[in-house]
Amino acid sequence: MNQRTHTWLAIRAIALLEDSNGPTGLIKILKDNVKGAAIGCWIPDLQDTKKGSGDIDNHILKMKPYQGSNRTRFIKKRKELFDQLGQERKVCEFLGDRDSVLDAGWWNTPYKAEPSPGQHLANRSMALSTTLIDQLILGDNKVADLVPGTVKFSDKLDMNARSRMEEVAMYCFMLSHFVADACQPCHCDARRLSAYNNGLHKEMEAGWSKVVGTYFKKDNYLQNDDTPTKVLMESRVIDNKFDIEFSNNVPDL
Repeated sequence: MNQRTHTWLAIRAIALLEDSNGPTGLIKILKDNVKGAAIGCWIPDLQDTKKGSGDIDNHILKMKPYQGSNRTRFIKKRKELFDQLGQERKVCEFLGDRDSVLDAGWWNTPYKAEPSPGQHLANRSMALSTTLIDQLILGDNKVADLVPGTVKFSDKLDMNARSRMEEVAMYCFMLSHFVADACQPCHCDARRLSAYNNGLHKEMEAGWSKVVGTYFKKDNYLQNDDTPTKVLMESRVIDNKFDIEFSNNVPDL
């Protein structure tokens, strides 16, 4: 997924949290740092990060029909999947409109990915999520004021070792990158047609980027002086370009 699409998706998620009256502390951390920390949502694709979390295997989880034993373990029935995801999610609406394509044969076929141990999208997302929880626990006074509860050992920590709001926001934006990649069909499809240069993957992402437009192009975005409120409003405007309408209720996981 291209830089400007990753940026729009991450910032649109913040706007959705705000519109749904989500956690005020988390919204403040993200919104206040929507300019300085947003680079986190595209740096996992930059070459320097390939030495760490940006390793290519961390961006994909390629699924294919499974022929091994215990095949029923890798089958998820339609209703069960939708119930677990939340029937109100856009992905369920999208899939529900395509019953004529995803017939019973598709739903009854087991699919499984076989990544290198510890190197795949789900693993990377889980690692970042766990790190973020620790960052909130170890946050400095500004972070602590926004997080419910009390950390009893916080007064024993060196202030310079405690997480700042900017750091927490940066890692949230990095997490958004991998969540977005998990929702890119070609990142989760082992068929040859999903390879980057086989006529679908690259073109699909270029099309999305064109629809998003140039506001979130990194040079334009980092150099403008817009307020966080203005930035979030710009993210909402793009909904109409994709002909998508979000509710003001972000489903729980």
